Amino acid sequence: MRVAFISPEFVTESNYDGGLANYLHRAGVSLARLGHEPHVIVASDREESFDFDGIRVHRVDVRPKGLHALAHRILQRYRPVLSILRQSHRLNRRLRQLHAKHPFVLAQYTSYRATALFRPRAIPAVVRLSSLEPLWDRAYEREHGRMGSGRLTAFLEARSIARGGLLISPSHLLADAAEKATGRPVRVVESPFVPYGGELDPTIYREHLSTRRYALFFGTVGLLKGIKCLAEILEPLFENHKDLYFVFVGKEGRYRGRSMLEYVREQAGEYRDRVLHFDRMPQASLRPIIEHAEAVVLPSRIDNLPNACIEAMSLGKIVVGTRGASFDQLIDDGVSGFLCEIDDRRNLLAVVERALATGRADAIGARARARIDELRPEIAGARLVEAYEELVGKRPASC
Repeated sequence: MRVAFISPEFVTESNYDGGLANYLHRAGVSLARLGHEPHVIVASDREESFDFDGIRVHRVDVRPKGLHALAHRILQRYRPVLSILRQSHRLNRRLRQLHAKHPFVLAQYTSYRATALFRPRAIPAVVRLSSLEPLWDRAYEREHGRMGSGRLTAFLEARSIARGGLLISPSHLLADAAEKATGRPVRVVESPFVPYGGELDPTIYREHLSTRRYALFFGTVGLLKGIKCLAEILEPLFENHKDLYFVFVGKEGRYRGRSMLEYVREQAGEYRDRVLHFDRMPQASLRPIIEHAEAVVLPSRIDNLPNACIEAMSLGKIVVGTRGASFDQLIDDGVSGFLCEIDDRRNLLAVVERALATGRADAIGARARARIDELRPEIAGARLVEAYEELVGKRPASC
């Protein structure tokens, strides 16, 4: 089966930003291991094709040039909208060119950045849902929804989703919400997981953390991931654990016009020196930090079967996640990890304390590994192929 993934990002690109790119890499590797031929057509700043981990990657230069660049300067307010339109058009133009030479069985699109807007009707299309506007608006505290160009981008994403012959979601949470919003069935296909198999680089861990006891958050340090609530438990947590540090790994988000890390350190009060932050880093450096954490705390307001949770559980770590934000699809509370309530600082503190005090870390870790073992390519990858077969088995007119 020759499959094309159409995406605004991938792990080979400079704009690589975590979740979506990691998913595409793991899905592609899974398909290759199952004997299929995955291709990734990705937005880039150059034109070239190359092989990466059994995946054929096609870079497409989507930079604005000529009249497009002029339009961007004149219509500054609508640059995100113009960017989405141009990117979707150029990615799908490359898909058509490749398809003409050697046909694809189907194309899988991301809902993010409306990649299916200009998709060729002759190629059956899957759209994988990354987010849903009302849920994410609430998590970002956008009380009146998106405004201006943001509303237009949301409209384009909705139109792109409507162009999919099959809609899939990694989480039941998003699938249920999307079915209500679109009136269409959404198939739950959990993301395949392929463990990092490269050489580890423990330099950052050894230089900064090897002598310290710490809990860990990794991902985007922002409002969506529950960092405001996490910040508000740090002072009492540090008071109860005199030798504990809290480590944040990931890019900084903003909160009320300033860095979220500033808010975090402010909330930590006199213990602010026990808040440590490292920017995004490759898996080779991140993995040793995850492996030595006493607990991984991921108090997201909303999520979609998050990679961070999957990665930590695969290493047998105790994860604290939020109930009702898709973590409960992965974690059986008190059995393979712990669940807390969204935006409830008292409950979050109590659950983190419970996680740090557990005497069953090995047993919980073993059950966490067993859950993630269900996502290996032979199982989760095969379910993705089943979804594809369901789509291409339909009459072309319905795709």
